[in-house]
Amino acid sequence: MAYVKTPQPVSELRPHLLQIKEHTTFGQTYNMIRYEKQLDIVWVEKPLPAQMSALLLHKLTGRKFLWVQSFQNPPLASNWSKILISQADRIIVTTRRDYNKLKRFGVNVNRIRIEK
Repeated sequence: MAYVKTPQPVSELRPHLLQIKEHTTFGQTYNMIRYEKQLDIVWVEKPLPAQMSALLLHKLTGRKFLWVQSFQNPPLASNWSKILISQADRIIVTTRRDYNKLKRFGVNVNRIRIEK
């Protein structure tokens, strides 16, 4: 392991996490991601379609980050929300019922994790 011989501060090894709360609008989410200099992971606590749209817009423009969504109650099954949900890198749910609901949406099963 090459990094063992060279001293690196622990702060350099930790990823930079941006946590987006529930009541954040499209513009606020877009600007938070836009002005964040070092961004590795974006965690959306209770995603709304507007927040997911802002994240998808940044993904399409070439911004590199890991998109993690946490669902306690998946949104209604509109076509737009199905498309947005399927674009997330990781989805964390709390119950098996939510897992099955997302599976019916057509989300890849490998992306869904059940929180214990």
